[in-house]
Amino acid sequence: IHLERSCLELVDGLVQLLYSGTQKGKEQAASALGSLGSMSDGIKLAFAEAGAVKPLVKLLRTGSSSAREEAEAVLWTILAINKEQNASVRLSVEAATDMVALLSTTPELSKEAASVLRGMIPNNRAILLQAGIVDGLMQMLGTAGSNCTGDGIGISDSAGSLEVLARGDTRISALALEAVPGIVALLTRGTQKGREQAVAGLWSLSSINDRVKVAMVEEGAVSLLVELLGKGANRQVDEATAGVLWSLLAVNARSRQFWSRYSDGRTDQEVKLTLAAAKGLVPLLHTGSELMREAAAGVVNLCATTDCNRTQIMRARAVEPLVELLHTGTEGAREQAGSALRGLVDYSGAESAPPRERARSGAVDSLVMSQSDYMTADKALAALLEQLVYDAFDEHVRDHESIFQEIEGQLDVHGTRLIPELMSLRERGLDNWRGGQPLVEMLQFGGQEVQSRAAPGLCVLSLPSLAELVEIGCLKQLVDLAGAALVDTLLHLLNKVTATPDGAGTSAYAQALSYLATRDTRAARLAE
Repeated sequence: IHLERSCLELVDGLVQLLYSGTQKGKEQAASALGSLGSMSDGIKLAFAEAGAVKPLVKLLRTGSSSAREEAEAVLWTILAINKEQNASVRLSVEAATDMVALLSTTPELSKEAASVLRGMIPNNRAILLQAGIVDGLMQMLGTAGSNCTGDGIGISDSAGSLEVLARGDTRISALALEAVPGIVALLTRGTQKGREQAVAGLWSLSSINDRVKVAMVEEGAVSLLVELLGKGANRQVDEATAGVLWSLLAVNARSRQFWSRYSDGRTDQEVKLTLAAAKGLVPLLHTGSELMREAAAGVVNLCATTDCNRTQIMRARAVEPLVELLHTGTEGAREQAGSALRGLVDYSGAESAPPRERARSGAVDSLVMSQSDYMTADKALAALLEQLVYDAFDEHVRDHESIFQEIEGQLDVHGTRLIPELMSLRERGLDNWRGGQPLVEMLQFGGQEVQSRAAPGLCVLSLPSLAELVEIGCLKQLVDLAGAALVDTLLHLLNKVTATPDGAGTSAYAQALSYLATRDTRAARLAE
């Protein structure tokens, strides 16, 4: 204890030497502080309070090569101990001013200083504001953003610190807007690391308020983030990209109603998903963190509004993880996944949709609610829900082929037409469908409650899907559950089997049609 007290007294003398010594003396003082710092945490914490930061920063800028090395080593020591104990550190005005000065040193030290100061803000907010932390952070963001190139060192940490300071402070929130253009530009012209820093910075700043999000949308961040989906160096980057994109898409969707007084109209933008971007969302839907599974589902939900985006979502096979999310996700994730699935079958809009499409939308809505309830979720109903979404897409492609021929990327890298690929998507072996096996088991052995919940969906399955189930051996069960909805399927199968030499199945299909004719006038007319 006596030795540490003596060392603490020595610190003051060394700091004075940093201020007034010769160049050689300053270098020796920095070296001595480095040695003392290895003795205890208490001595390291005393460096900043003794005023060592300011002369060390000056030495870092003007000293010889060896002096700069000594000064930087001590500054790293100061940052490390303050980061380790920042929850309990109480800064004086002088120490706060010196710590803020670190924001304008080397890129690496500035980045670390921003990170350390972020942890100090809760207990030192007023003093740090007085010391000019906002100007220091804005300078860091402005420097990185004005270059719009490179690694963007420090953007993530400085944006994070600014976000903490902006909570409840409208002046700082307004200043944050000035940093948006440069950070968004870095998404285009930065290196891979620079783009990742920009994503992290946008993630922090987007938490400030919706006005900041609107500014990001107006600068074109949405399309740039779409391009980055699935291209991050690790899962954390991909999750941040999806999180920011979801946040911006949500404010974009609300812009007409809430932000017309701020926006010049550029927030009302159509988002165009690429196949690569849609595929980038699928792993997050499957295995992302709880928040990011919700974010990925939210992106799908807000993008599933155009034929182009629905096409890419379907091709990326996002339906299966969305259905899974209904049962395994958080409440927010289930809500987003349910809305996305509803959007994937709503091709005409609720008001103008034909009766069959409205019936299918109603069946999907019912199954979404059923799968979102742990008490009623069932694998056969999940298979039925998936198939209804794929059926809706198949029929829309068949009926509106000219629309899909206009979609960018209709030729893949092998020159194969996109339309046949879309038309055969249903046949690719859906995870739950598996040749209809879960539904076969439900129809043949399932309980009455599950069968009754499945009935509305069975009635609006496409003709190929119903025909597949009939040919598997579920004719009787389908007649009982689907009734008149099976008429077109039976007529199709009758025409099909009568064209074969042995006519196998003709009797069974004809009998089923006759049975339906006794229960439904349309079936009777068609049977005639």
